[in-house]
Amino acid sequence: MRGMKRLAAMAVLVLGSCQEPPKHGQMDLAVRALADLHAWDPSTEAKGQASYDAIMGTGNDILPFLVAHVTDETPTMLYDKTFDITVTIGDVCFYMLIRMMGLDWKKEFLEEGAFVTSLLPNPIFCIRWKEPSLLSRRRVQAHFVRLLPPPE
Repeated sequence: MRGMKRLAAMAVLVLGSCQEPPKHGQMDLAVRALADLHAWDPSTEAKGQASYDAIMGTGNDILPFLVAHVTDETPTMLYDKTFDITVTIGDVCFYMLIRMMGLDWKKEFLEEGAFVTSLLPNPIFCIRWKEPSLLSRRRVQAHFVRLLPPPE
């Protein structure tokens, strides 16, 4: 009887102790949620919006997920009606990556086909890709993969 109680107590401890779920799903969801961005200020960016704040609060662990979505052409709610520009998740990921990694887009990505114009006051609307297809985005994505810090 004593053995049964001990076994039951061990089962409760083993089954009752929850491990923290992997954060991979949470990080991927945060990046996908960039589609909900509705405002971008040139100085504060998208501060105060859940997906942006979640990504910025994660640190370098989020970088591979941002890189994975550079090719994502899902539109966000960021729209400039004057120039009829809708920003995509991939555009936001590209911009956030160059900011978070402290990269100069001219040195790193101009040859791959990405550039940031200075025609508009808000840089999120200034991201352009050489080819309208995914070719430039894929080259930029591959370049980012080479620049990522090794996983810990």
